[in-house]
Amino acid sequence: MSEALPLFPVTTVGSWPRPASLIRALKDKNAGELGQAEFEAAADAAVLDILRVQEEAGVDVVTDGEQRRDNFYSFLADKLDGVKLMTMAELIDHALDKAYFHRTLGSLDAPSFVIKSPTVVGTLSAREPLAADATRFLRAHTRKAIKVPLPGPYLLARSIWVKGVSDGAYPSREALAADIVTVLREELGRLAAAGADFVQLDEPVLSNVVSAGRSPSAASCARLSRRPRATWRGSSAGPSSSSTRSSTDRPSAPACTSVAGTGRATRACCSQATTARSAARWTP
Repeated sequence: MSEALPLFPVTTVGSWPRPASLIRALKDKNAGELGQAEFEAAADAAVLDILRVQEEAGVDVVTDGEQRRDNFYSFLADKLDGVKLMTMAELIDHALDKAYFHRTLGSLDAPSFVIKSPTVVGTLSAREPLAADATRFLRAHTRKAIKVPLPGPYLLARSIWVKGVSDGAYPSREALAADIVTVLREELGRLAAAGADFVQLDEPVLSNVVSAGRSPSAASCARLSRRPRATWRGSSAGPSSSSTRSSTDRPSAPACTSVAGTGRATRACCSQATTARSAARWTP
């Protein structure tokens, strides 16, 4: 059972930089040079280190730092049937605004064939839990309340549906959204059973709603996703405010995040802030 929360609980956005050793392990696993069990052992060690930092700092609602994920939402390609990681080079011919897309790619420090984006290529179905297994591990090692970040339905519907690629399975983003909601709803039940106290649905692409006049492909800022994330700097005491994440870890636009309880006797909270999301408004 989780510890009781104070009136104003302290938490983090959820994502923490990964140690260089874990990034190497992920690359080796993806290259077929490291088994899944060996990778999980490396991820377990990183999660426990981050958990210790949070507990020592007095954080009330802890996360696993998303250590097992290559990115905050592209990891779904490993969890869902019907989703494939495609390179920007493969997707560029399908961009609605090719000039904007080229300018965006040109501003990055990585070639288009390296950056990969999760893209719908078939009907969605869960091949394995999105985060329930990782949550069970975290629950077994802390009495603190646990928060699990997941990509939200609006983000996913906007960023993984590509005209000319995805419309064979879903004629529109709206059609895709119905299955996304089903997948997320099923995962909420699994997370509740695994011991999660909060689920945070990340919706950074909602910033496009207030970006009137921008190119319709502005959502590609979220699709430029699978890039190297920041690694730990300094001591194991945790990241400083200047090194908690790389500038490409998440879209650099204002973000809105809604958080919902998982069906247990939980609180719900909703936060609205900038990319760092350092401020939050908690409601009972």
